[in-house]
Amino acid sequence: MSSEYVDLVLTALEKQPNTRLKIFEMFRQQFEWNAQYRDLLRVYFVYQFQSMLKAETYQGSGLDIVLAQIIRYGQENGEVRKDMPTEYLAKHLEMMYIMEFLVWLLEPETWDAEKNLGAMVDLFMHGVENKRE
Repeated sequence: MSSEYVDLVLTALEKQPNTRLKIFEMFRQQFEWNAQYRDLLRVYFVYQFQSMLKAETYQGSGLDIVLAQIIRYGQENGEVRKDMPTEYLAKHLEMMYIMEFLVWLLEPETWDAEKNLGAMVDLFMHGVENKRE
C-alpha cells in the first residue's frame, strides 16, 4: 500500500512550484491517506517505534527517502541550505512528521491539517530563530 501511495504522491509533487509547498502537500496527502487507515496505523506506529530500538532489524517506512528527494530539489534550487547533508535534514523532517502523527493520533478532534502541517513545515523551513532587523 505504501509503495503505491509514494508513486502517486511523487507525481502530484511535481506540480508544486517550491520546496515548502512540496513538503506541505506531501504531508497533507499523507494525512488524507492516514485517515483511511487510522486503526491500522496505530498498530503500525507502535510496531515501528519498538523496531527503532533494534537497529539490526529495523526497516524504515521509506518516508525519509521521499523527503530526501524533496529536500535535494530545494537544495538544488537554493531554497534549502546546503551546509547540512540531505539525509540529515530528511531524518529531522521525518521526526517532525512523527511528532505531528502522534498528536493526530492522540488528539484527532482538535488536530487541523492546514494549521498543524503549515506550522510544522514553516518550522522546518525557517527554524525558530527570531530574525531581527
